[in-house]
Amino acid sequence: AGLIAATFIISMPTAFYALNQSRKVAKALAETSDALKAEEAKRKIAERSSAEALAIKKTAEDALREAESARRRAEASAHLARENATRAGRQRDIAQSRELAVSSISLLPNDPSLSLILATKAALIARTTQAEDALRQCLLESPMRDRAMSMRFDELVESARRLSPRELTPEERERYLHEPRGKREKPK
Repeated sequence: AGLIAATFIISMPTAFYALNQSRKVAKALAETSDALKAEEAKRKIAERSSAEALAIKKTAEDALREAESARRRAEASAHLARENATRAGRQRDIAQSRELAVSSISLLPNDPSLSLILATKAALIARTTQAEDALRQCLLESPMRDRAMSMRFDELVESARRLSPRELTPEERERYLHEPRGKREKPK
């Protein structure tokens, strides 16, 4: 019995030590398990964040492609608008040139001076057959009548400019060029 008691007394600290160590191991295992769970949760959050980032990136790329497509369409529309504006400006100039040429021819018998001015303005606005015909008719009534039929268009315009006795009055400008009083013609 003494030997058993001595063995029991000697093994008690060892048992306490073993119990303490098993508690530490259990605690370490629990902490490791908690850390693994936390790491797994972080990995899942990172995967979700990565998937969300990829979705946002795809959305941004789609928006960028759409914006680029819209920019190309806008540039094409702007180019077309500029072409249409240029074409409309040319058509307006041709119409005004023709109108001035008709006015020039109709005024020739009554006011050759004004007729020559209008024919010159018509030719300067746009080179039309009507403006050229009006210039020739006006020059046929001038001292240059012998050369008028053989002149090139630019020679006709220059001769008409030299022979024009004056500029249009504000009333004539308003009437024939449809410009309000005070507005000056741009130099060409």
